[in-house]
Amino acid sequence: MAYENYNFVSWTDGTPLSSARLAQMSTNIEQVRDVIDVKPFGMLSFNQSTAQIVYANTNFTENEVIFLQDDTGTGGSDKRVNILENRYYKVTVNVPTISVLNAGCEDSKYVINIYNGLNLLDNGRSKIGSWEFTPHTFSFINVANGSANISNEAIKSNVYLSKMAGGTYSVVGVSNVGTPLNNQTFFLTVSRSAGANTNNAPAWRIEGSASSPVQIYVEDVGGA
Repeated sequence: MAYENYNFVSWTDGTPLSSARLAQMSTNIEQVRDVIDVKPFGMLSFNQSTAQIVYANTNFTENEVIFLQDDTGTGGSDKRVNILENRYYKVTVNVPTISVLNAGCEDSKYVINIYNGLNLLDNGRSKIGSWEFTPHTFSFINVANGSANISNEAIKSNVYLSKMAGGTYSVVGVSNVGTPLNNQTFFLTVSRSAGANTNNAPAWRIEGSASSPVQIYVEDVGGA
């Protein structure tokens, strides 16, 4: 435990040096160092996009959204992550609202995934986080036209989209003793899988914007 053997060493003029006092000072320094070493180091890498990302009504595949990777070949920076040995690290994505643009295919499933790896073509990739959602129905009980019962069911206007899954998602990992993680890449995907069928499936989109960006970042959150 931190500071369990820490004792203040007082000094006054003429106080003799002794092996015991010097040993206690060494103990104090070591325990301060140990406490500092397990403190979080904070942000290691960050990327964001403010683009609204639209997927066609025929899209039922897994879509790569944003990466932490080496973008120096395309005019960007190297966003790969270096994690020291024996450290906890947290991978986080911020996903603005997913909008479903029309009625139909409401028994489908939307999935947010975080991967460690280059991209979906990387056979060595590993999925480290996954969250599933089903959309709201596009119908509602229109109490403006009468009682709250099924006979007054109505279909929403396309102006009032079904929205879901907006939020922050994170997963914590740990590097092994003696094995730092160098040049690690991470990425976010979003997918839709069909339910009973894909008839009349609507288009859908991620509502990225300047005030609600899609983000991915990795933090060092402390020593293991």
